[in-house]
Amino acid sequence: MHLEEKLQNVSVVGAVGKMGRGIALVLAQEMVMLKLKKNQHYQLRLIDSNANGFVELRHYLKHHLKKFAESHIISLRDSYKDNTHLVSNHQIIDAFVDEALDLLSFETEVNKVQGSTLIFEAIFENEHAKIELLKRLKHKGEPETLFLTNTSSIPISYLAEKSGLEGKLIGFHFYNPPAVQKLVEIIIPYSVSAEDRTLAHTLIERLKKIGIPSHDVAGFIGNGHFIRELHFASQLIEEWSQEMPQVESIYLLDTLTQAYLLRPMGIFQLVDYVGIDICHQIATIMEKHLKESLHVPLLKQMIGLGLKGGQGPDGTQKNGFFSYDGMQRKSIYAGKEKKYVNVQEISAKCAAKMGGPFSEQLTWKSLQKDPKRHKKIVDYFYKLFLSETWGAEQAKRFLKHSQKIANGLVERGVANKIEDVTQVLELGFFHLYGVSDISITQKH
Repeated sequence: MHLEEKLQNVSVVGAVGKMGRGIALVLAQEMVMLKLKKNQHYQLRLIDSNANGFVELRHYLKHHLKKFAESHIISLRDSYKDNTHLVSNHQIIDAFVDEALDLLSFETEVNKVQGSTLIFEAIFENEHAKIELLKRLKHKGEPETLFLTNTSSIPISYLAEKSGLEGKLIGFHFYNPPAVQKLVEIIIPYSVSAEDRTLAHTLIERLKKIGIPSHDVAGFIGNGHFIRELHFASQLIEEWSQEMPQVESIYLLDTLTQAYLLRPMGIFQLVDYVGIDICHQIATIMEKHLKESLHVPLLKQMIGLGLKGGQGPDGTQKNGFFSYDGMQRKSIYAGKEKKYVNVQEISAKCAAKMGGPFSEQLTWKSLQKDPKRHKKIVDYFYKLFLSETWGAEQAKRFLKHSQKIANGLVERGVANKIEDVTQVLELGFFHLYGVSDISITQKH
């Protein structure tokens, strides 16, 4: 069965969640464009046990489908050229959105996947829950159904074996938010047929994504790097907290990993963004399957306090290691005092410890669209490696460990080549440079 045929009947299970709704959106966009081109019947079933979330899901899809139509109005005018009732751009956009919404059905029962030839699983990152769901889906799918799981850490072959879906399950790890992020980590067990392998890669292209292959190892490339960085961060916090309050250690490391390493977020702000509980769950899963110590006591400590981070339905950042004003750190949780304290109360002291800002001119934001950013970054890190301030020394420690993790992913066969690791970090985590760039600075 060709991809176009499989796309005629698709289900997304876990559609109300932030990943599920994003996957639903990119599928709806592709399916409605196919419908306009081929004039065939298409159906996208959005399934979730949380029926209360369907109102918000429908609003989200309608809003973003309209934005999609507005940005594709030229091609849509051509698609609707034979419809004399649609004259203005406004009429065409409304017709497109209505046509897309007509593809959708909102269901609470898993058995509604019956007849679907592509089924996406996008529920929370829990082994038992995913296995039990996949078992149920197996019995409702068709003989030709291909199953795609959005797991970010659980080995696909393990899920396939436990659910009975050997040869029919592929890892399709979208990054958050799926509608915006270009990256999809694709994990295909050896048991999957050549035809389905090709179909999965073609689907990534059709959804306008970039697929990076990862071998079927817990955590894959993205979390294989991120969780190990987080584990190292935890070790640094433990070390620094011997000579300073833990709250200062956390603030220092978060600041260093953002400002000194030219990243969009510091390591703990990134944890807040992903969700503290989700990071803990991923680390636990990786520990189990890899037999490697990736324990991060700080995560368990924060979860015990009821501070889990993540985003609200409207995309606002919830409190975690930090509280936020938009996406800016406003205050930091002080475990000893059991309350948030304004970052201004400790920033001056921490800046003195670091040796002041290493560069006030260069930031991730200023470099993002700079055509000369590669040279500026290489020059910046060359100077950083010459600096002997406390902040520079600690930033170099973190950076070198990050390089070690990246190289280890290739040496252990998780990634095919170092360029794949770089691309995952650049596309999935918005890093501005790769391992090879930093290696150049050390030889500059």
